[in-house]
Amino acid sequence: DFQRLKGKAVGVLGAASSAFDAAAVSLETGAAAARLFSRHDDLVRVTTIKGMSYPGALDHFHEMSDADRWHLIDFYYRRSAGPMPDTVRRAMRLPGFELHLGSGWESVTQEGEAVLVRAGGRVHRFDFLICGTGYEADLAARPELAAFADRIALWRDRYTPPEAERHNGFSAYPYLGGAFELVEKTAGTAPFLKDIHLFNFGGLASHGRAIGEISSLKHGVPRLVAGIGRDLFLADRAAHIERLKSFATPDLTGEEYLAEAIRPIG
Repeated sequence: DFQRLKGKAVGVLGAASSAFDAAAVSLETGAAAARLFSRHDDLVRVTTIKGMSYPGALDHFHEMSDADRWHLIDFYYRRSAGPMPDTVRRAMRLPGFELHLGSGWESVTQEGEAVLVRAGGRVHRFDFLICGTGYEADLAARPELAAFADRIALWRDRYTPPEAERHNGFSAYPYLGGAFELVEKTAGTAPFLKDIHLFNFGGLASHGRAIGEISSLKHGVPRLVAGIGRDLFLADRAAHIERLKSFATPDLTGEEYLAEAIRPIG
């Protein structure tokens, strides 16, 4: 609720687009100041994960081996996405915005209603903090999944990466099937999971960028729809078999030939 931030000093941690957007909206809604902090000495200028945006990768990333998929996602994770030019310009032109480079947060303490942040060799005083620091996967935190989250296969249940590629957080992401469906951790314990399709950022490790981003919809949506259609068709297998065997609409009525037909004598 950015209306609550009117007249407030806001501290923003993170330097991707969402962090810049949060700072900009704070100021546009009436915040007195918004200071954005990046631990890096410069903003990320090349968003390497854009390299996945071609048909071969969008259509077939999910068919690569677990080791290849993990290696690539880890590669992109370690080269985090940078902010888009428009969102940087939007924030930079607003009075009250400050960009602090090479200023990771060293400590955060509360003093009355204020928050004190030590960063870049200085102590900054804020009324409110916004942390644009990325995603953390925890299926049990979702109310609609909590009751059976322990039965959903995660990447850590299916693949053990080499030591150099561990500790990136993706081990807690769901291990999805070819149509973005959830998979059982133990076969036969939760067959209903195949009817739940996760078409969002949670599918990144399994499917790359074909997970709902605008540029990838034409690749991901047909696969999602085909998978759901397949499951619905097979679930009604008996009815479809009867339907396929019961077709009885004639192509001929008899009037096309009976009047002129020649029959054997006798």
